Amino acid sequence: MTRHGKNNTASSFYSAAERAKDAKASGFGTLHARLTADSIKDFDCCSLTLQPCRHPVISPEGHIFDREAMIEYFLAQKKKINKLTKSWERQIELEGEAMKKQEEEKQVERVRRLEAATGLPAQESLKVAETSRKRAINDRFSSEVAAKNRYMCPVTHDLLTNTTKCAYLKTSKTVVTWDVVEKLIKSEANWVDPLNGKPLKESDIIELKRGGTGLCGSPAQVQPPVHQTAAPEVPQKNDAQLPPQQAGDSIGMSEIERAMLATLSELDGSKQSAKKEKKDKKKKEQRPSIDPENVDDVPKEMRKRQVEVFREMLRLRYEEGKVTLNDSWEHAVKFLGSDPRFRVIQKAAEKKQIFYAWREQQIEQEREECRAQKLKAKRDLELWLREHPRLKKPLRYQRAAQLFADEPLWLAVPLDDRRDLFLDVSHDVLKELAKTEAQLKKRNVEALTNIFQNMSKIGLRTTWADAQKLLVKQKAFINDTELLNMEKMDAFDVFQDFIQEAEIQHNLAKAQGKRVMYRHDRRVRDEFRAFLVELQQQGKIQAFTRWSSLAPTICSDPRFAAMLLQPGSTPLDMFKIFVKELEDFFVADARIVREILKEGNHEIKVDTTYDEVLEWVQADERQRLIPSNHLRLYYTRKVEGAAQRIKDREREQQRVVKRNRDHFRDLLGSLDPPLTVESQWADVLPRIEASEDYQAVESDELREQYFAEFLRQIADGCLHSHEGRKKKKEKKRRSDRHSSDSEDDDEKGKKHKKRRDDDDERDEKRRKRKSQRHSRSRSRSADDHRRSSRKKRSSD
Repeated sequence: MTRHGKNNTASSFYSAAERAKDAKASGFGTLHARLTADSIKDFDCCSLTLQPCRHPVISPEGHIFDREAMIEYFLAQKKKINKLTKSWERQIELEGEAMKKQEEEKQVERVRRLEAATGLPAQESLKVAETSRKRAINDRFSSEVAAKNRYMCPVTHDLLTNTTKCAYLKTSKTVVTWDVVEKLIKSEANWVDPLNGKPLKESDIIELKRGGTGLCGSPAQVQPPVHQTAAPEVPQKNDAQLPPQQAGDSIGMSEIERAMLATLSELDGSKQSAKKEKKDKKKKEQRPSIDPENVDDVPKEMRKRQVEVFREMLRLRYEEGKVTLNDSWEHAVKFLGSDPRFRVIQKAAEKKQIFYAWREQQIEQEREECRAQKLKAKRDLELWLREHPRLKKPLRYQRAAQLFADEPLWLAVPLDDRRDLFLDVSHDVLKELAKTEAQLKKRNVEALTNIFQNMSKIGLRTTWADAQKLLVKQKAFINDTELLNMEKMDAFDVFQDFIQEAEIQHNLAKAQGKRVMYRHDRRVRDEFRAFLVELQQQGKIQAFTRWSSLAPTICSDPRFAAMLLQPGSTPLDMFKIFVKELEDFFVADARIVREILKEGNHEIKVDTTYDEVLEWVQADERQRLIPSNHLRLYYTRKVEGAAQRIKDREREQQRVVKRNRDHFRDLLGSLDPPLTVESQWADVLPRIEASEDYQAVESDELREQYFAEFLRQIADGCLHSHEGRKKKKEKKRRSDRHSSDSEDDDEKGKKHKKRRDDDDERDEKRRKRKSQRHSRSRSRSADDHRRSSRKKRSSD
């Protein structure tokens, strides 16, 4: 109890929290507590371990177990049951020894009890459990999503939790939401698995059990089926005298325990059967034989006849309705005692045994007749459904139930079997129809394709409309009723496939023709190249050879004419490529020769002979790689280059002399006051001898010569230069002249030419500017000269 009265902070009333605390501390009263989500088993957890299943299996009732946990549980229970069985066998042995002492005194009663025990119905509880165990199905969830939300529906991708109603599909072995079953599967006439397209039945869908705290066993009890007949009155046995399996039936066993027992019996079937045979043998040994003094000495034939008469009596009474299969022996005796045939057999125990044997046989016979009748009804209904025209098209079961509600064959089959049979037959009929239609379509496609192949008027440009007009005129098409009834879209697909195949064949033939032409063109080019190689071997083609020099020789060959008749590269292109290759080879060889000459400090000049060059080169081992024609070509181009350089130097000297002359003339023209015709060299010399242009002239003779020419020009009145036209001609001749062959000479020549052109351009601009100034000054001096001459004439 809490110290409510001594707590200074306590309220004036007894709170609910204090009351709950006191109740919990005292252990009296009713305790209520709300279970949280942690106390409830998740839908994907094993019903034994309450942990997520690694290898889940599901029972037909929807309970999920982990296969590993089930096996461990079965093995543990097996050990426990074996231990109990051994203790029970020891107890039976002890009781058997005690009973043997009493058998001598109670022999007749013991025989009756044993005979009565043989009429007990078979133990069926284990069979039910075994069937349930065999029906355990591998369960499979979809992929993991998160740590808490582990699974999702593979169809809708909704998370699967305890609040979600789920179902297991046997065909695809997956777990989906119940909405998929209701809205997607059952909404159609033919139930189909949405994951693999296989047909579904009602028995293929199992609803998963949700929730449960796992703190108590399942209330469901699996009871063995009981016949409608009343069980015979048998002396009751204590549970301690029964084996553990029978003791479990007496107090009621859960489903998992029965499944466990069935699994154990299957795992250890051979051992259990051996034990059973041993027990039966032991019971037979313990069974006391009937005293021959108490048995009538009746011949076997007579006894067999008596049993037949007694069984005939039971049959007639059963047909009259006085005896039923549910009656016990005590109840049946009331209606059989008045019949004289009842006294054919004297012993009551034997009568009772015959009665129970007849009853069991009659029950089994009626079962077989009922089973055969059901089987016949199902066969008749199946044949009737297969021949019914309404099943040639898809038909729902609900609609079929309305249409066939008054049919005797339909009503003769139970509801569950009727639904399954209808779905199976409907699926088979539609499958056979689809197969027949597929075969017919295949046959029509082949026939129509053969007709198209035999029609020569159908080409790649033929349209479907034109093909239909041509097809109607074909006798093979008109005489074939199956082709006439063929769908137009199927016929169009056949025509389209035929045209596509024809296009493929056409393209293949075209490609083959292109390959042939390509090989022909390649052969012609190879022959022309071989012709060029022949010319090279003859020495007619070398590096830097021009087309114009060999055009007559090449054009007269038939291989040249063959090249003109094909597309692609022209003979000129082939010639240029071939010469370019020779030039590349020559450049590489020229580099080697240049290195050899450089190492030997040799230089090819104008007066150097070819024999000298050959002697220089042969001293080196690398000359083996150089052809003789390349060496001679290199020598020739080097000699020509040396001669050209001499000419260029001479030309350059002339250009310098000319430039100095022009600069000297410009100097004379720039004097102020300007020179006149009457000017004297001695008077002009002091004025110009200090200038650079004066000193650039080599000799005094040239200076006096340039001075005299300048005075003549003044006298003639033409002070402009006539060298422009000569320069243009000289420039054109230089552009037409061959350049140097070697790379070094080419580079030096280019640099020298560029520098020379730049100097010429600069000198030309300077000359133009000076000429413009001089022209103005000369014009003035000429006018003054004319005026002075006029004055002299006038004075004279």
